[in-house]
Formats: sequence, C-alpha cells, structure tokens
Amino acid sequence: MTTFYPPPGFRAPSGNTSLAPNKQRIPERPKGSLPTYSRPQLYRQSFPHAVRPNRAPKSTPRSREVEAMLAVKYRGVDERIADFWRVHEGGKEVLKEAQDANRRVQEKAQDNIIFFQNMVERGRHAEQRIKETRQDTIKNSRELEIRQEVNRADRTQKEIRKGLHDYDQMASEFKRDRKAKEQHLHQSLTAYRDLRREGRRAGLR
Repeated sequence: MTTFYPPPGFRAPSGNTSLAPNKQRIPERPKGSLPTYSRPQLYRQSFPHAVRPNRAPKSTPRSREVEAMLAVKYRGVDERIADFWRVHEGGKEVLKEAQDANRRVQEKAQDNIIFFQNMVERGRHAEQRIKETRQDTIKNSRELEIRQEVNRADRTQKEIRKGLHDYDQMASEFKRDRKAKEQHLHQSLTAYRDLRREGRRAGLR
C-alpha cells in the first residue's frame, strides 16, 4: 500500500489525524419535493424598458437608409403618441364636463329636496291651520246654535208677553163690557120697577 503524500499547502482538518482527503457528501433532494429549477416562483413584474430616443447614439453609426426607416417608424410612433394624448386630453375634458354635469345635477337634486321639504312643512302648517279653523268653526257653529236658541227663546218669551198683554187687554175690555151690561141691566130693571110701581098706582086710583 502506497503512502499518501499531501501536496504543498494541504492542511489536514483538526480532529482528524488521518491525512486521507475529506470527501464531501452530495446533498440529496427529499422525496416529494420539486427540483429547484421547476419550483413555482413569485411573479415579478419586469422593469419597463427605457424609452427609445429619436436618434441613435453616436457610438453606433448607422446608414442613411436605416436612419430614414427609423425616422419614419418613430414618426408614426410619435403620431400615435400624439393621438393618444389628444384622446386622453379629450377624455379629460369629457370627464370634467361629466363631473360638472354631475355637480349641477346634485345641486339641482339638493334644491329639489329643500323645495319638497318646504312644501311638506307648508302642508303640515296648512293642515294644522285647517284643523284649528275646523275646531273654531265647530265652536262658532255651537255658539251660533246657542245664540239661535236664545233668540228663539227670546222671541217665544216676547210672544208670550205679548199674548199676556193682549189677554190683559181682552180681560179689561171684557170687564168693562160686563160692567156696562150690568149697569144697563140695572138701569133696565130700575125702569121696569118704576113702570110697575106707576102702573100699580094708576090701578089703585
């Protein structure tokens, strides 16, 4: 058996007296796990590319044909970008007009809400006034009925008084007529007695 002679600069690990080379063990992948290259990774958004300048750097010389083609290509890009910004500005104007219209609609709706609230309040006030007026009318009608009853009683009392006065007058006239008749009867009886007395006197003669 040959003896192992270490090369110059070789240092044996401490604690291992053997000069045999230390073999590293290859780590084994656990069962059921995927290899590193096939494991799912988190999605990372790539950084945006730098905006390409209108002209190429001076360090890369190009031919005139290439420059013309690039100019035409980038001119179309610039036109599309300008159209995009034009549409974007138009969209901003439309959005601003929509916001203004929405604000006007909200203000109009708020005014309508205030108007209808005032109308409801006025309706409640009018209903309260109608209720009070109805109560006053009922009260006044009752007072009017009472007044009519009192007036009717006054008229009846006046008629009764008038009837009593007329009855008194009739009684007075009846008494006067009776007295006059009694007086006339008394005078007639007195005259009749005088005639009989004179007749007896004439017969005796």
